[in-house]
Amino acid sequence: MIGHVYLPDEFFHRLLAAPVVVLKQPLSWRVARLVQQYGNYPTEELVMAFTRIRKKLGGQHLKAALMALDQNDLATAARIGLVYYDKAYQHYNDRRNARITHEVIANSPHPADIAEQCLALE
Repeated sequence: MIGHVYLPDEFFHRLLAAPVVVLKQPLSWRVARLVQQYGNYPTEELVMAFTRIRKKLGGQHLKAALMALDQNDLATAARIGLVYYDKAYQHYNDRRNARITHEVIANSPHPADIAEQCLALE
């Protein structure tokens, strides 16, 4: 499942069998990208998004994220969100016993450059 959407079985089984590539990039790049992508969303929508993950995020983190959003400090809110998502991705990989086949250390914050790095792995 991705949220409330189920993946077709064939796609899901291929996903489980696929090699795992871990992409590493500086936190500052990740935060900047999130601010760029989500920074124009209405604050109310961002508040609702953080509130939906309250249970996994934890009350203190949620409070800090909401305070950051109230102060229009999107970078701090993004950093807090990344703590949750990084844990979620790690949990997913652990649960499916993912075998990491490649680790890519991004040499650029631009997705096209990162895609070229990944394609060069083959």
